[in-house]
Amino acid sequence: MADATNRVPIGDGLFTWPSESPRLLASRCRKCGSVSFPAIATCRDPECPSRDDVEVIELSPRGTLDAFTIMRYQPPLPWKGSESMVPFGQGFVRLPEGVSVVSVLLAPDVADLRVGGEMELVVQPLYTDEAGNEVMNYAFRLVPGSGGEDTVR
Repeated sequence: MADATNRVPIGDGLFTWPSESPRLLASRCRKCGSVSFPAIATCRDPECPSRDDVEVIELSPRGTLDAFTIMRYQPPLPWKGSESMVPFGQGFVRLPEGVSVVSVLLAPDVADLRVGGEMELVVQPLYTDEAGNEVMNYAFRLVPGSGGEDTVR
């Protein structure tokens, strides 16, 4: 892998960048309070009387693991992550703002992941692009000792 000359976000408007304390960026309807991630230009609630009055907000950096699975195979193309396959979690993290975010889940051992476990946002390298830039993506990491329910595998 080539040395990265620069770090760039995987997409514009997904998370604060650069930041020592990254936050995901979402949209919130000023009329009904509906929150959407990623941020969109209109309210998703079809019953909302003011669908075009939205603002971009920063989401909380911690949430609760609602559901997950363990990926034990390398995703198909256009996957650009590591060529060495290490099992990882993929799941839904519910944030205090009421939105669930689909994310890669990080833990020292994927067997430690539990529904109800506390997760925290991190931004980490996903791959190095053709120009040598380290492409950064968000993920949620298990907060050590956060517990959660036992799950059947």
